[in-house]
Amino acid sequence: MESLNSQPSGRNSIFKDPTTGQDDPTEAEQLYHYTVDAIQKRGTAFFLEHEFLHRLNLVAIENNLAKCEAKVHKDKRSSPENLDQLSQLLNRYTTAIRDYEYMRQMRLCNETERYKCLLMRDQYFPELAGLGGKHQISPHFREIRRESRTAALDPIRDFLRRRLPHFLSYSEAEKKRRRDEYIARKPPEGVSPLVDRIARFFVAFVSGAALVVPMVIMSFQPSQTKSVITVSVAVLLFSVCMSLVMRASNTETLVSTATYAAVLVVFVGASGSPPA
Repeated sequence: MESLNSQPSGRNSIFKDPTTGQDDPTEAEQLYHYTVDAIQKRGTAFFLEHEFLHRLNLVAIENNLAKCEAKVHKDKRSSPENLDQLSQLLNRYTTAIRDYEYMRQMRLCNETERYKCLLMRDQYFPELAGLGGKHQISPHFREIRRESRTAALDPIRDFLRRRLPHFLSYSEAEKKRRRDEYIARKPPEGVSPLVDRIARFFVAFVSGAALVVPMVIMSFQPSQTKSVITVSVAVLLFSVCMSLVMRASNTETLVSTATYAAVLVVFVGASGSPPA
């Protein structure tokens, strides 16, 4: 098999027109059958990065803006035509920046996905394989993230997705998209619904235990000293868990810890612990 770091040469198209049997389809037919094949084999859409073109477009607009600014300073005035041109250039400039930023925020495909995308494109569009000469045309692909957006990748979910069996930690979409990694038993990139539910159950169970365990300890042979020590240790452990494990913000940690401490203090007062 070819190295994943090399770009597939694939100059001979394997596409055959199903109606004529000829190896010379029209561009419209190539586009149609490529899209159908890509949906059936990959499901997830991958997009060429085109970073060079984004940067080229930004530099070209910047140069035009610089010329406009120089003309305004030279003439010491700005005509309505110049203002219209300036408004259009600024709008194109900010739009190009947002587009470039959005593309860079998309997930970069790994080498296996990249190789498959390049191979399929060369099979359906062999005339594009030699374009660009020594300069590769956008060899990188990106993908819109489709994994669970509601489940933050906190330490609990990250641990579960890495340690659980791969057939449990992979979502159905990621099984299809990263089949090679799934077969190789590599950790998934996203959080499957099952991992999310297990993490939620774990957090709920620990939260309940954080209240029940101190109350049970203080209920046996109650004393004021024992209650103070138990509450202090429980509150400290709870605050550490909130700040490190749950990755809560400062405000959330403060409010949660204060509420937790208040519940335990109310229990101590209601239980009527005798003096030590």
